[in-house]
Amino acid sequence: MDALQDNLRPARIPFDVAFTRQSLPQALLQARLRHGSSHVAVYDVDDQSFTLGAISNAALVLGHALRSMTEPGQPIGVMLPTSAGCLISFLAAHVAGLLPALLNYTSGGRQVLAASNAVNLQAVLTSRRLIEQAHLSSVIELLESSVAVLYLEDIRRQVSFADRTSGFIQSLLPGATKLTWPAPDQPAAVLFTSGTEGDPKAVVLSHANLLANVGQIRAHLEIFPETDIVMNALPMFHCYGLTVGGLVPLLSGARTILHPTPLEGRDIVRRIKHHGATILPATDTFVNQYARLASADALATLRLVVCGAEPLREKTRSLLEAKTKAAVVEGYGVTESSAVISSNTPDDNLIGSVGRFLPGIEWRTEPFEGLSGAGRLFVRGPNIMLGYMKDGIITMPPEGWHDTGDIVSVRNHHLYIEGRARRFVKIAGELVALGAVEHAAATLWPDHVHAAISMPGSTRQEEIVLVTDCAQARREDFQAWARSSHVSQMVVPRRIICLASIPLLGTGKPDYSVVAHVARTAAGLD
Repeated sequence: MDALQDNLRPARIPFDVAFTRQSLPQALLQARLRHGSSHVAVYDVDDQSFTLGAISNAALVLGHALRSMTEPGQPIGVMLPTSAGCLISFLAAHVAGLLPALLNYTSGGRQVLAASNAVNLQAVLTSRRLIEQAHLSSVIELLESSVAVLYLEDIRRQVSFADRTSGFIQSLLPGATKLTWPAPDQPAAVLFTSGTEGDPKAVVLSHANLLANVGQIRAHLEIFPETDIVMNALPMFHCYGLTVGGLVPLLSGARTILHPTPLEGRDIVRRIKHHGATILPATDTFVNQYARLASADALATLRLVVCGAEPLREKTRSLLEAKTKAAVVEGYGVTESSAVISSNTPDDNLIGSVGRFLPGIEWRTEPFEGLSGAGRLFVRGPNIMLGYMKDGIITMPPEGWHDTGDIVSVRNHHLYIEGRARRFVKIAGELVALGAVEHAAATLWPDHVHAAISMPGSTRQEEIVLVTDCAQARREDFQAWARSSHVSQMVVPRRIICLASIPLLGTGKPDYSVVAHVARTAAGLD
């Protein structure tokens, strides 16, 4: 299908275009005015509660302090875990006239330094507590060779009376001081693509981009300010954790429980039960873990589980349905779209698809050689990035169209992901999606993590290799399963490599660049 088209299904809540014509700090102050300064917005990792008044005050005070330590208009790295401190620092950077670049500190020193160089960072904001707990001293040593490292603990001690006074007045009377708010179309964030198959790209999103996606999500998936509590353990250096888990509840008047890592399943399940969380954004890998760890009533308060970033397995859906009555929906997005492009909803939940396009998004497909009925997806809309940044220069997408690199089909207005363009391999003249290999492996060995790659074989032709943490995985069992399930033998990997664990990114997706290196080393190619 080749089309230009908006979402045909009416949104539950009208998409408010006017909401996007402001800056993020202004949207926060607007939420504070609407819901009240005393409205609890965030429960931090230690369960300390933060009101909208406390968050806006802290962001304004920290912003004023940062202005005296930095040059206006410069990018500043934010290297913090998912927390109230990260949200406040992100907004404070805007108050200071800086462009926050959220750094993935789990990716290793080389990647962090490459990200820093891509946007010409002059300073990085972090915390001594994170450096100690996450063992990041070597990363800091690399950064300190080229940028100034600012620690939140030190800044708090140095905040002046003037900073506190200016921030307090600005919080109560936004127009009373000379502070100039950023323009809606001004850059608001730099996020880095996951880099699953190479070096990450620096994606620049404007205030309008992020606010548009907040509005689109609110219009598509109804959020109830009075009753909804979002459990967010996703990293905020990823658009899913920043927008869906952070900005949507904060600016909608819902509450959010912030947790610094998605890996602490027992603590996350405990906090879901303790706070009575109603919405859980997560990935298949992590939500599968939570469902396994949860007691019969631990997830009882959830009404909605939103899975993205990787395909939702039927095994995971079944586990959740056994532990909760929540609607389990799958969505789709990319960093360049501020987070979300499409999603199923509780009353329009088509299993196998990633739902309908969000309101305001145009889409088209271009033919992909070797596949009929599917094409390469391009999207355009108010949430699509300003462009990629390299050496401080932003390159805009042609005529606003972003090439997602995903091969999709659209049937009955629902989007189906067939695979990444770079994750198809031609075997014996036929295209095989590596995602289909992983799906088959997950069906055969559902309790394990699998990553399929292609690499040169003994005849120098490409062959499929499955890397798995299932110690009992055997190729002959895969072949037998394919025959009995009437699945093409083309998806059977030529080789299976078993590891104790699969290298993962912060979102839970396999880190294919590391997986490929491991596989090539095992094959004697590296």
